[in-house]
Amino acid sequence: MTMAATNQDLRSFQHCRKDIDLVCFRLPTQCPLCGQSTATTESRIPPYVLPSPFVSSHTTPRTIVLKPTEGDFIRNYERTCDLHIGVTDSKGLVYDFDERGLNQGSVWPHCLVVWTHDQPAEWDQALSYICGQPAWSARRYDEHGQNCFTFVLHFLSLLPTSQRAGVGHMTKEEFCDSFLVSRTKKAEQYIHLYRQALEAGCVVVPKSMHR
Repeated sequence: MTMAATNQDLRSFQHCRKDIDLVCFRLPTQCPLCGQSTATTESRIPPYVLPSPFVSSHTTPRTIVLKPTEGDFIRNYERTCDLHIGVTDSKGLVYDFDERGLNQGSVWPHCLVVWTHDQPAEWDQALSYICGQPAWSARRYDEHGQNCFTFVLHFLSLLPTSQRAGVGHMTKEEFCDSFLVSRTKKAEQYIHLYRQALEAGCVVVPKSMHR
């Protein structure tokens, strides 16, 4: 399957049945359910853009963000793929840790927000502090023991607000269960629809599938 060079807006509408949503990129000339022209007949619900769970880090300051280690969600994500996690500053620039050491000030154009913070001074102070620590040099990176999740969890432990909420004491497994699982499941649903629409043009989605 060949993916589009840039992600398109996924749209949903209802034409002739209230129990069926139709998902596509462009309105089909004929309804796949009743065969009538969509140009000359009225839709029950006109096409609207389905909100994408994926955003640019530039639009999400002071958040924890996630993306596939290689590629992006729409083109490359599978449940078995490795994921990479990072922290955005007050300008939406990402700070993350990998085999190259601490990476500062990059932009992730297609990421998933998994945690948000509303205390700017507290967040900026903790980020400045952790970036000055020697623990995040390339030679200290270890795929299993000192990795991107280690960096993010240590960062969260520095925030008084996350400490009070219990987030600052979480293990990687607890953090994933609390914040990643539900968000990646919703993302998977969107990715599945997106890929189906690329292949079929228009996807028939019974309302029962939304439950």
